Amino acid sequence: MNPLNPPTPRGSLFDRFPTPAGQNQGYPPPYYPPPPPAPGMRRSPLDELSGTIGQIGSVVNTPFVQQYGQQLINESKSKFATLLSMDMLRYYFVVNNQYVINKLKLLVFPIGHADWKRRSPMRSRPDAEPIYLPPREDIHAPDLYIPLVSFITYILLVGVIAGSKHVFHPEILLVTGSTGLGVLVLEIFIDKILLAIVGSKTIPILDLIAYSTYKYVAVVLALLGNILLGRSAFYIITLIFGVFMCLFLFHTLSQELSTDEFSVGGRRLRGATTPCSQSEHCNFPLCFFLGVMNL
Repeated sequence: MNPLNPPTPRGSLFDRFPTPAGQNQGYPPPYYPPPPPAPGMRRSPLDELSGTIGQIGSVVNTPFVQQYGQQLINESKSKFATLLSMDMLRYYFVVNNQYVINKLKLLVFPIGHADWKRRSPMRSRPDAEPIYLPPREDIHAPDLYIPLVSFITYILLVGVIAGSKHVFHPEILLVTGSTGLGVLVLEIFIDKILLAIVGSKTIPILDLIAYSTYKYVAVVLALLGNILLGRSAFYIITLIFGVFMCLFLFHTLSQELSTDEFSVGGRRLRGATTPCSQSEHCNFPLCFFLGVMNL
């Protein structure tokens, strides 16, 4: 017996999947069900498992499933490449110092601001899609610079608070970032479902990401208040700026959807009263949750 090529044990699973003569070796063998058990004997769990796996494999190997799976993969690749294209991302980072200052003022104190409409140049055709000005030229345009800086600052402040309690560990930063990203994914998922239910026009996903992560400005201010003034300041700042953040998002999304009309439960609704714009009121409890979980 050659020790480098031991014989296949008799009765193994490989004996139940023989390869017919002349079959192309580049394809998986067809599924052959295991032989029925002898009278009075029950089929073993291993036989049932192998039978289930064989049936699944035979279904997956059908041309229709393979073609549909390849088509789904190609569509996902194209959408992902479009989402992460440099030209599209560059739009959300076209900012300057004046825009950042004015946008932060609008975020922390939106009361008294009257015009919430985004600016766009003249359209070449009346039915053409509007092309909005970049954030540097329009304070109402969503950006990703302020959310990104706020999110990083939030993670660092959580590390500072943990260090002041002598319980800092690098995993705290990882858990904090993962929790924030999980909350973001949940928000985007809920907003997409609500937009699909009411049949609204599609809001770009990067716009939704920007709107959903502006709340970290309020969370950062609340954590700074906790570090400098104590826990009571944290609750007061969270209450005040959380309400202001909800007001900002309500006006912004209402303007985004103001041209749409929906039919929900037999009632005609406009953008300001749709579930998507109303859902932004949940940013207040999210601001409180993201802050208080790290105190």
